[in-house]
Amino acid sequence: MADSEARTPNGFLVFLGSAVAIAAVIVVVGWLLAKKPNVETVDARRAQQRIETREKLDQAAHEQLTTAGWVDKEKGVVRLPVGDAMKMVAIELAAKKPAPSQVKVDAPLPMPPPYDPNSKEPPISALPSSPQGADTIRFDPLPAPPAAAPAAPATPATPATPAP
Repeated sequence: MADSEARTPNGFLVFLGSAVAIAAVIVVVGWLLAKKPNVETVDARRAQQRIETREKLDQAAHEQLTTAGWVDKEKGVVRLPVGDAMKMVAIELAAKKPAPSQVKVDAPLPMPPPYDPNSKEPPISALPSSPQGADTIRFDPLPAPPAAAPAAPATPATPATPAP
């Protein structure tokens, strides 16, 4: 009879075994996370490459802006720093003597005489190319509408009577 009776588990041993199993899982996961290698992600590598490329381009641009050099030796085109170019232009302009300008300037259009408030004529247009009165808008009075004819009374339609 002793063999056929069901055994009841000891509650304390079940609790203790569960706690040990959970602690073991926590220790293993913590150890795996601590041992995880520091692998750079693709985005981090690409970001670093972009930063390096930008720094190289900035350095090349700074070098071109601050040093003199040939752009096209066959055509005789050079690049100069702005400060050096300004000094050269100042020396060149100081060597030139002032002269009258060679730029032709047309005389301004003549202005119409001031408007006389006592005049019965409209003022002259300020734009000589505009047709007379183009600067004035005149509204003619509307013609009177034609007399309305009396409306014919509406006659109701008579229904057709069927023939016998």
